[in-house]
Amino acid sequence: MKTLVEELNTQNEKDTKEVMQTAAGRRVFSYILMNCNYLSASMKGNSRDFFEQGRRSVAIDLIGDVDALGIEGVKLRQKAELEYIQMQESIKSALVKEAQNAAKKGVFTQDYFPEHKDRD
Repeated sequence: MKTLVEELNTQNEKDTKEVMQTAAGRRVFSYILMNCNYLSASMKGNSRDFFEQGRRSVAIDLIGDVDALGIEGVKLRQKAELEYIQMQESIKSALVKEAQNAAKKGVFTQDYFPEHKDRD
């Protein structure tokens, strides 16, 4: 007889596999990882470090859940990362085209790319 924890772990594995087999699930997975800054390990020596490390820990747990699916999980995670990069490039390309068209009409690029507003 399985314990409650074992049953929950089994269900989590099934759910993780099902979610990662959909494009939307992979996008959400990638979005969560990026927002958790899981690739960043810098410590600034302040109380915010604990918050950031907690977020990072969640991302690492999610990666572990997917990788626990074995080779299929690793392939799904790589597919998620690739799709996320392709989506970003597609959006950037569309924004650049839109900004170029707007510039022809006299609209400033900063309206489309506010992150570049104060640059020389």
